[in-house]
Amino acid sequence: MNKIYNLISEIKIGQMSYRPYIISNFNIGSIAILDILYQEGYIGGYIVLTTKKSHPKIKIFLKYINNSPLIHDLVAISTPSNSVFLSVKQIWKLANTKGLLILSTSVGILSDDECKRLNIGGKVLIGVL
Repeated sequence: MNKIYNLISEIKIGQMSYRPYIISNFNIGSIAILDILYQEGYIGGYIVLTTKKSHPKIKIFLKYINNSPLIHDLVAISTPSNSVFLSVKQIWKLANTKGLLILSTSVGILSDDECKRLNIGGKVLIGVL
């Protein structure tokens, strides 16, 4: 969970300082989150950098529109001390909100749209505005 929080803070800092890309530590959970952010159009993409001497890193390409960051806010909703779970019914009620929720489900890490399509709920990890 701490690795997800590190990824969130690195993306927020990179967006605020208008960097074209950031480099983060490799993590399977981070890859799943980055896949969702890429599919929804919030980042330009990512590549996994491997070297023989060090641990793998991820190069994340950030996206801007009219010199304004595409991700206005990235919030960790569930914390280690307070887990927030949503049922499918609750996700459908949030359907009119702008942004994206990333949930950890029994199927894996999914976006709120995928959870609605598969009719499953889960633990809310990140909210993107």
